Amino acid sequence: MIHWSDSVQTHAVSTPEKNWYIGVAPSAIETNAGAETRLSTGDHAVSAKILHLDPSSRLCLLEASDTIEEVEPIEFAKAPIPCAGSKLHCSKRGSSCPTAIAGREYSIRGEPLSSPLLRVRVSDAEKFCEPGTPIVCENGKLFGILIETDSSVEGEAHAIPVCCIRKMVTEMERYGHTGKVWIGLVFEDESNTPQVVEVRPDSPAREAMIKPDDVILTISHRDVTNLDDLTQAMHTLIAGDEIEVTVLRGISQKTLTLTPRFAEAPE
Repeated sequence: MIHWSDSVQTHAVSTPEKNWYIGVAPSAIETNAGAETRLSTGDHAVSAKILHLDPSSRLCLLEASDTIEEVEPIEFAKAPIPCAGSKLHCSKRGSSCPTAIAGREYSIRGEPLSSPLLRVRVSDAEKFCEPGTPIVCENGKLFGILIETDSSVEGEAHAIPVCCIRKMVTEMERYGHTGKVWIGLVFEDESNTPQVVEVRPDSPAREAMIKPDDVILTISHRDVTNLDDLTQAMHTLIAGDEIEVTVLRGISQKTLTLTPRFAEAPE
């Protein structure tokens, strides 16, 4: 558990990397990267430092001052983002409840999100819908983490998909910071077809030899049928990773190698 105050605690998920833990900071708690808090299980408690805090979702990465032996790291699922109707489970303190994916959200109450979320239906929402509650598949692999959001539908919540969590953890381990990536492609605003209008100079896309009029078919082995799919994929790309992009050029398909870069330098 993460102890944000004497009265506010939320679930923490242990990662295989170092003494790192993933959680969601409640909106009522004022905190930021670099702040200190506590982690505990049973009677064992250690201090922890917040390495990263996303201001939008409140997803955070914490580093414990010491190993908590009783906690087993959770393995991240590598499967694609589950589609609507997929069945998973919310897991909390040794128990779980059936959960279903209802869809994806690109904005909440009209406000665009920094990265898309999953909408989930939780069978026992009163017990399980707390910030930081993990969503797992049958073999216990992590598929997402619930965040603190209001929903107009009873029993419904929002979750950060594991691909976004993996991006944060990988980039923090590799670079000490995380953020949006840039590939340098421009698409037609009035069309939902992922057809390239422009390739920016000195961009990863130019280096990958993507050309205007190419239609993006897959990115990182994920099918892209429209710009929403492309947006979802873009938010999960890890800076510095070589990925495959399949494009339709004329009537032929070509597979190219693209290496995304950070959109902005760290402050």
